[in-house]
Amino acid sequence: MTTQLLCTLAIGLLQPSAVELSAKFDADELKVGQTYQLEFKWDVTSESAVDQAGVPVPLIQIDVPDSIELVGKELKEHKELSKNEFLYAPFERALESKTESIEFKLISAPAAGDHIAINFIAYSTAKDGTSQFIRKRLAVPVVAKAEGKEVEIGDAAWGRNNFGKIGEQVKPISIPQADGTKVDLGDILGKSNLIITTYRAFW
Repeated sequence: MTTQLLCTLAIGLLQPSAVELSAKFDADELKVGQTYQLEFKWDVTSESAVDQAGVPVPLIQIDVPDSIELVGKELKEHKELSKNEFLYAPFERALESKTESIEFKLISAPAAGDHIAINFIAYSTAKDGTSQFIRKRLAVPVVAKAEGKEVEIGDAAWGRNNFGKIGEQVKPISIPQADGTKVDLGDILGKSNLIITTYRAFW
């Protein structure tokens, strides 16, 4: 049984006010079969600066409803992923600039409440030199002239893959430790607190 885990261990306090986010698309109307551009922007406040304490650059993860198909190649091969800093395109992006264009196609009429969700992940440095973890989430309704609104992190899935979701109950599986031995989560769940960390490598 193969299980893919995507986890982040954050040391420090959440500092969502350190970053300002916006997302919108300017289409006057949405038509099934047409492709559109969602413009995402981020910036830091004057009190903070984004650093490389946990990740080299800020990241976004994109979650879409069934009415939306993200345009772009989904990377699956290890060689492809290593060239893309282990991010899955088009579901994850490393933000090399403060503006990112997210292309998507409307493949069916959107249901009420359909939205594109964008999770933003970064580390920032405050004026006192301390590093803080930032995680924010925007939801952009699938309607004409839509603008994103900040929402609770909540449940999230990265595209149509088999990654675990934020808030999803962990199944009783066995996972390897750093020394190669395995731990059965069924022996731990409900008995003590559990922190799972993985290492996302950049080289």
